[in-house]
Amino acid sequence: MNIDAQPFYGAFKKTFKNWLLLKNNYFCIKILHYYNMKKKLLFSTSVAIAVAILLNGCSPKLYEKTFDDLTFRTRDTIQLGYSEYGCYFHVAHWGSANVPYTRSCSNLAFNRYVIWNIDEGFSNTLKQELKTSDGIIAVYEKASYSLGVGYTYINVREALNSGEMVLKMNPNASKNPLLTDKIAFLYYTKQRANEAGSLANEYLYRFQKELYGKGSNDEFEREKMLQTSNALLRDEVQKVDFTQQYYIYTTMEFGEYNFAKKGFPIQKEALQSDGSGLIIANSEGQHPPIGLSFSNLKDFQLVSVPEGEASQLIKRVKSRKDVLGNISRKVYAIINFEVSPSKVGERELQGRIVDIELYEFPVKVQGMGYNWIGTMK
Repeated sequence: MNIDAQPFYGAFKKTFKNWLLLKNNYFCIKILHYYNMKKKLLFSTSVAIAVAILLNGCSPKLYEKTFDDLTFRTRDTIQLGYSEYGCYFHVAHWGSANVPYTRSCSNLAFNRYVIWNIDEGFSNTLKQELKTSDGIIAVYEKASYSLGVGYTYINVREALNSGEMVLKMNPNASKNPLLTDKIAFLYYTKQRANEAGSLANEYLYRFQKELYGKGSNDEFEREKMLQTSNALLRDEVQKVDFTQQYYIYTTMEFGEYNFAKKGFPIQKEALQSDGSGLIIANSEGQHPPIGLSFSNLKDFQLVSVPEGEASQLIKRVKSRKDVLGNISRKVYAIINFEVSPSKVGERELQGRIVDIELYEFPVKVQGMGYNWIGTMK
């Protein structure tokens, strides 16, 4: 894993070299911490040069190689991911002499930390808490406790395997909005301009529950509500833009690595299991669902992944067998697409896919996954 800062070979390197070699690990960590967490303060060239020279003297001295052949070194920067069950199973904080280590139950996702120590001098109590005798890293934290500087301890092997630690983010992740039930319904209505009046009741029932309730036992009040709903629907439909891109979130599976094409074939049967594609607006009362199909789904067959990264992914997948020994090759997909302006069928929208982003761990923040595998375009 690489830290953000790169060594800078400047004019002052020789002057500081011997001095820096005398400095301890803690000193280097302090520099890295402020460099990584507060880069915005490095507003001048002279300050940036000075920091880079200091970092050049902090050579990694320890490393941890995980089961999937990833190497972590002291003074690398790492990121944490999500905990599946609220509290982290493989991340612990130093607490106090009475309660030495406590599981982290705060959301630490995408926080960045600098590795301070790897497998050196850790207590048996900590090893028992993290359920391992090796593969532990300690990361420096800005927060201070009553006993001094704060540290967080991570069972790096299991944290990687469970998604509690991030390997790779997508540098070009899309920022498109999610296609919600309501937006899908507005596009469906836009395609059927001559039916907008008859769709006002469905709009009222689906998205104006409070108004709908007022007219449930009074036909005059209901008629008034329908007119209001029709006006609201008409205003909303006017805002529909068929050039706007959206995303939906789903799962797919990848097949065996294709060594000739340097990638994984992607199986998309789940998108076509009912013959009409994904359900994007569920049935509401007497109103049937609206489906979404894609006109160019067949064009997305393989995600390119370098052979080394693909091998590491397979090792992690193999280590996550269930109790019956089954291995899941499920991946989490963000499909970015445009909605077609053409009417294609009853209770159906059709989209044109722009790209499909694939991730090893699920999307828990809108439009974001992590451990990016690749993007099919």
